[in-house]
Order: sequence, then structure tokens, then C-alpha cells
Amino acid sequence: MNIRTKTTIVLVVTLFCGILIGVFLSGSLMRSHVRRKFQDRDPKLLFRNRFERIIDPHPEQKIALDSIFVQHSLEIARIDSSMRLQFQTALDSLKADLYPVLDASQNQRITKAIERMKQFRGRRRAPKPGRPFGDEFRPPRRHKDWPPPPRPNEE
Repeated sequence: MNIRTKTTIVLVVTLFCGILIGVFLSGSLMRSHVRRKFQDRDPKLLFRNRFERIIDPHPEQKIALDSIFVQHSLEIARIDSSMRLQFQTALDSLKADLYPVLDASQNQRITKAIERMKQFRGRRRAPKPGRPFGDEFRPPRRHKDWPPPPRPNEE
């Protein structure tokens, strides 16, 4: 084997090893990142985790705080579920009241919007600006030259 062949083989093997290391390392880093990100989002622990971050308790306070958080988290979960049911009932009542007034296409749009609102209520995150209920309700895009230049005075 000559020098050129050996160099090519070493470069190809090095490239292959780099690709393998990158694939495995990025996968493990991504898994740990996602796990850490969603660890605090367990619905049973969300209330406690949020307040623990705010309070930043000392280690000796954690035991007392856990019992308080468990007691109150049950009450808050009950209130949240009843509010969710009231919200869905109010949306259904709104749809029933609007149905006779709107035409078919408007009724279809309001039905889609209400269904998305119900789904949104369960996700617990803010809507994207300008798109609270999805792409169907996105305002029309403006042309890149909008607003148009002012017209010259015609006299």
C-alpha cells in the first residue's frame, strides 16, 4: 500500500468514527435534555414543582412543604377540573346560541374554533401570537410592499 491509500483509509475510518460518535452522543444528549425538560411537567407534580422553584426551600423545609403541597394540590386539582367542565359547558352553550343566527360556513368555522379551544384548554400553554386557534384562522398575509406607497395628488 502506498501513502495515498493509507491516508485515504485513515481519513475514511476517522470520518466514520466521528459520525458514529456524533449520532450516539447527540441521541443521548437529546434524551437527557427532553427528560429534564418534561420531568417537571407531570400533572401530579406541576403545582409542587412550580412553587418549589419560587420558594427555593432549604433542605429542612422540604418535608413540611411536601405535606402542605400535597394537601393543597388535591384541592387545586379539583377546582381546575370543575373549571374545565364549566368552560366546556359555556362553550357548548355559546355554540348552541350562535347556531340559529349563523349560516352554514360560519357554523362550521365556529365549531372548529370551539373544538380547538377545548383542545387548547387541556394543553396549558399560550397560543402562538396571531394564531390562537390554528392555521385556518390565520389573518391573511400582507404583500411585502404593504402598505402601498401614498398616491400622488391628482389634480
